[in-house]
Amino acid sequence: MKKILLIIITILSLSVAYAETTATTEPNLEVFAENGLYGYKANGKVVVTPQYNDTWEFYKGLAIVKKDNKYGFINEQGKEVIPLEYNGVHTFSEGLASVKKGNKWGFINKQNKVIIPFQYDDVNYYGFNDGLAIVTKQDKQSFINKQGKVIYPFQYDKVWYFDGDLATVKKDGKWSFMNREGKLITPLQYDRVYPFEEGLASVKNDNQWGFINKQGKIIIPFQYDFASYFSEGLASVKKDNKFGFINKKGEIILPFQYDYVDNFKEGLARVRKNDKFGFINKKGKVIISPQYDIIYNFENGLALVFKNDKWFYINKKGEFVKNYDN
Repeated sequence: MKKILLIIITILSLSVAYAETTATTEPNLEVFAENGLYGYKANGKVVVTPQYNDTWEFYKGLAIVKKDNKYGFINEQGKEVIPLEYNGVHTFSEGLASVKKGNKWGFINKQNKVIIPFQYDDVNYYGFNDGLAIVTKQDKQSFINKQGKVIYPFQYDKVWYFDGDLATVKKDGKWSFMNREGKLITPLQYDRVYPFEEGLASVKNDNQWGFINKQGKIIIPFQYDFASYFSEGLASVKKDNKFGFINKKGEIILPFQYDYVDNFKEGLARVRKNDKFGFINKKGKVIISPQYDIIYNFENGLALVFKNDKWFYINKKGEFVKNYDN
């Protein structure tokens, strides 16, 4: 969830999509098109004949489908378990899905029973997380629980999910953090914020970035052109168009020398130099030299890379492991 928070905070001004497109595909089921319509195949065999104007990937046994500008859900056998009667839908989360009728959003369960009436102007497409969902009413946002109770007054222009005991909130162009009692830990004063990681959050004020703790105290002064979150004890920061790494005391651990860096994961960090990507360790030693056009972070000891028009996986020694099979 934390990764998701970091990405979304930077794009909160974008329109909400009608479905969660990051869902993973269920085994052996894939979308295919025929004569401008979409259906599903399993191991090359047609399971759902092409009949929909649009389809989404299966997520936990259900997929969103669209026909004649109406949305619903089908199961893996192709049965329409939620009729195509809604003007918009989002993926189920914690047993409920947000759906739109006319111009208002509400929530249904998997039996298509309306649990929370259609009354909101918008609903965040991630739905419920830890028992709370973000809803919009008259251009203000707040949280509701699964019984439909509004937890805090509608007073903020933007809110984002709680990560532990704090949620990010925005009003009149300024951000802060709100605790579960609805109180702000700092005034609404920051131009931008990232969620807390390892006890600190990077925040932007007057075009400079620094770090605060959960009591709102400034721990690392505002001095960077950009600051990311802490991961494995280090945070990437930018100064004079170069990136380096600092620790939680604000000490420079790795000097500002790279065109781009990502945070550490599995002991290594992605870096870019002269338009090529590679990996360094926490001592700044180049483990895999910048040579790839695109790279992804290591997951379980493997990283997906792109070079010479080919996608493949490497290990932490930079050795080829296998080709990417999509």
